Amino acid sequence: MVREVENLEDFNKILKEAGEKLVVVDFTATWCGPCKQIGPKFEDLSKQPENSNVVFLKVDVDEAEPLWD
Repeated sequence: MVREVENLEDFNKILKEAGEKLVVVDFTATWCGPCKQIGPKFEDLSKQPENSNVVFLKVDVDEAEPLWD
């Protein structure tokens, strides 16, 4: 399952909850062709049983609040 991140507070909370798990973040945009191509593959990877201990996140760079200061 890919979790969408909308702001820095959510991002930090998810990272804290993840603990020692690997966290993979897909920074994407609706206008980005390569992002559209990798999106379904990223979703498929998140559903594979061998990745059950990996946290998959998606950040829409146009919609989410900036994750940096």
